[in-house]
Amino acid sequence: MNLINHLNLLTNHKYDGFIAIYTGPSLLSTEPGDIVMVRTDGDKIATIEKPLSQEQIDKNQSQGSGIKTICTCVSVPLRYLERIYT
Repeated sequence: MNLINHLNLLTNHKYDGFIAIYTGPSLLSTEPGDIVMVRTDGDKIATIEKPLSQEQIDKNQSQGSGIKTICTCVSVPLRYLERIYT
């Protein structure tokens, strides 16, 4: 699994979260085993996202968009996430 986009988001774009492996049931945009970006929304709930490439982030910014992630899922229980990098 390539983590370049995940690490880029943490180090170069000051993403306020961490990298984790999703271990819960299949969702519309996330499957068990997917490596995702995670922002916590409290003690038990998280938002998970998948990062865009730096090229896509640059393109979005040139078009006036600040979008850096895709496939956002909200209200995911933290018990479905195994933290692998902060």
